[in-house]
Amino acid sequence: MPWMEADPVSSPRVSSEVSKSPSRVRDVASPKHSPVPSPRRLRDSLVRSMSALSGKETLLKRSSISSSFNWGMGKQKDTSPVIRMQAADIEGALAMGLSHRSPITGEVIIREASKFPDFMVVDLWDRERIAGKLSELLEDKYLFRPIPMRYRTWIYHHQYRQKTVVQSAEEFAAVRDVLAVRAIDAPVSAGRWSPLMCYLAVLMVACLTGDVFYAVPAVMVTAFLYIIALYWNSPELYAFERLTTLPVRLAFVIYSFVWFFSADTSVLSIFGGLLAIMIALADIVGGDGSMLLCYKLTCSYKILRVLPNRVFVCRREGAAVLEDTLETRVKVDAAITGLATWERSFVLICDIHGLLIELEPMTIADWEKIRHEFSSTTMEPYFCNLGVFNEDHPSIRPKTQTKSSKEERLVEHAVSQRRKQEAADEIVVQNL
Repeated sequence: MPWMEADPVSSPRVSSEVSKSPSRVRDVASPKHSPVPSPRRLRDSLVRSMSALSGKETLLKRSSISSSFNWGMGKQKDTSPVIRMQAADIEGALAMGLSHRSPITGEVIIREASKFPDFMVVDLWDRERIAGKLSELLEDKYLFRPIPMRYRTWIYHHQYRQKTVVQSAEEFAAVRDVLAVRAIDAPVSAGRWSPLMCYLAVLMVACLTGDVFYAVPAVMVTAFLYIIALYWNSPELYAFERLTTLPVRLAFVIYSFVWFFSADTSVLSIFGGLLAIMIALADIVGGDGSMLLCYKLTCSYKILRVLPNRVFVCRREGAAVLEDTLETRVKVDAAITGLATWERSFVLICDIHGLLIELEPMTIADWEKIRHEFSSTTMEPYFCNLGVFNEDHPSIRPKTQTKSSKEERLVEHAVSQRRKQEAADEIVVQNL
């Protein structure tokens, strides 16, 4: 295949075997000099000096120190238990059309999720089982943590249910069109829940006042919000739900203040009116305010490269502050992407039977979470095997330009510049 090459990139060798004993260094004592301190004493001395400089009484685990430094003894022995995983059977599992968005809470869920197997790791290497210790798994560059892109998957499935036709002959035109939509993929609510959630409580409190002139407007506003939430639950309109209903909600808040200062002085009326006003204001602050603050997280994606089995190398456009709010990202290996550099805006996205998932390299915290979750059971966790790479094709061939292609581009550029100059001269002559 033109996009792959069988270069001598080492394939993942994840096994449960480690060296039985590290190499040893003898302590040589000289009569003229003091004895050479042992590596353990050097390690303990470093721990004490680091704690003294930081001013914190923190205890550093010896395992982390020994794994971070090499004391001339070779690699330290990994005493972590072996993590074993098995490939999930995703053949025939189709999630297309099962993603729905709740018009009230704004949460995106997958109905009949039992038809799709659960997995905790995505593997780009073609294998059926994974077994290795923590240090070995961390060195495997083909293992990734799946991050579901819920709202973008819902948009993808909505277009599928509506039988939307993309005017393009490209195989991945539908995915490219969905990734180009501006949406928020960060794990935040961003005020995308309906105001109806708060106004149902306002309606109940308004009924406690016992005043029909306050309860009836509350019923009318709640009914209006329900209709908007129900019929605007689509990728084109859901983002404008709060903006559309804001004038009606502000009018109700103003009416509530007027009614509150002119209502009866009974304790129940005062308590009900005050509580209704507080809930309505909380909806504006918590919903509309959150939507305004999270607008900076809106982004889209541009596909840079298409890998086999519907894996895409993309660039995130927008949401520049998203990288600052996340932890330090692990760069994806160039053998996987075929790119010389991995910028902060680059993202690896895959389409697994209708589920759009962002792929992040596995970290030690991810492996520790899997180990603790399944330490008390005999069941092995599942991983999704995409089979992008194998022994014959362990890497992506980087894009290179030959000398002839560069010369052709220079010629084309010179010709286009000359044509532009001729067109400009003709316009000048016509004006004269």
